Amino acid sequence: EGDKTTFINFKQVCELFRREPSHVMKFLVKHLATAGFIDPEGKLVLQGHFSEPQLRELLGRYVEFYVKCPTCGRPDTRLVKKLRIVYMVCEACGAEAPIKVKS
Repeated sequence: EGDKTTFINFKQVCELFRREPSHVMKFLVKHLATAGFIDPEGKLVLQGHFSEPQLRELLGRYVEFYVKCPTCGRPDTRLVKKLRIVYMVCEACGAEAPIKVKS
């Protein structure tokens, strides 16, 4: 749409990942070096033109860093903040690992 890219099913993707839309959005805008916002309907609007393969690749990286358990590889995780550290807790195997900031 003009000079913007709209990620129409963004809300559904975040629900599938079981992650807050704001967390996923921050990851995407940082890695795309752009600005963005979530509209009232749950769509992500990004400044600039971005292709579907670009967004898929970044979502794959997000899943590797913030969704898949580093121990068993299952996506049955949740993020838990304890004091100032965020941990990924796996509901499948019980593993708990601090999240490292990745680029």
